[in-house]
Amino acid sequence: MIVVTGGCGMVGSRLVHRLNRLGRSDILVADNLTDGRKAKNVATACFEDYVDKEDCLAALAGRMAEVEIVFHLGACSRTTEADGRYVMKNNYEFSRALLALCQEGGVPLVYASSAGVYGNGGVFREEPECERPLSVYALSKRLFDVRVRQVTASSLRAPVTGLRFFNVYGPGEHHKDDMCSPVFRFFSQIRQGRAAEVFEPPAGGAEPRRDFVHVDDVVSVLVWAWRSQVAGIFNVGTGEAWSFDAVARAVVERLAQGEVRRVPFPGRLLPSYQSTTRASLERLRAAGCDERFRPMPEGVADYVAWLEREAPLLHGPVESW
Repeated sequence: MIVVTGGCGMVGSRLVHRLNRLGRSDILVADNLTDGRKAKNVATACFEDYVDKEDCLAALAGRMAEVEIVFHLGACSRTTEADGRYVMKNNYEFSRALLALCQEGGVPLVYASSAGVYGNGGVFREEPECERPLSVYALSKRLFDVRVRQVTASSLRAPVTGLRFFNVYGPGEHHKDDMCSPVFRFFSQIRQGRAAEVFEPPAGGAEPRRDFVHVDDVVSVLVWAWRSQVAGIFNVGTGEAWSFDAVARAVVERLAQGEVRRVPFPGRLLPSYQSTTRASLERLRAAGCDERFRPMPEGVADYVAWLEREAPLLHGPVESW
């Protein structure tokens, strides 16, 4: 049996669908469906069981002998969440308990970390000295990485693989509201007859640039991690950084409509805002992962084409988005 926590979310649901295409449906999905919009992501997927996040650890405790691999993708992914107790309980304490369960049962664990751990240090290499989290979300991810390093350095009974996702975009994010990718936001704005709104650089700052990675390329690395069972922490991004303006113009080009308009940078974002992300892929490549990451223009074109086909089914009339 394969376990996917966060299996109804963006990355998790795409992984479940990929596993189906690989011939696997013996999947246990764990998630929190308080936001029922996520259910659309797995409406056509095949999996044998579902458990609520709150019941997940207890449900797995008696079934670890059946489990082949745990993909831990569930988390509070709201990077601006201010309730530190909530974030730490969901992202650190739950993950720590799941890690202990997997080690006790000898079950490999592949989990989602985040490029947020790097903050604005400017060096995106999987080393402790490069980690400078700016938010409680990023701190929760870093602390679990630290815990994994401690376990790996002592008595590892089964491989543990941490994947630091950079700025993921693609199908399955319709429920994320203000945490959606800029691609989805720009597409929605243009389809509503508005301009794609791009923030001006923060006062005195440089143009923000991010490493935008397509969700299906992230899923390919998840599958690689499962098959290779290489322990360690690895970046998952393209290794290229693009401005938000370039992303907006890629959306406009694919739609052959719309325009880009600059808007003031919201000051409330400044304290925890990462100005640049760009994955170092040396460690991932050295570990044997040769998965291709599509460049931003190609990935945006693929995603916008998907949105043109699927968005009405997800959202109803564009006026309601």
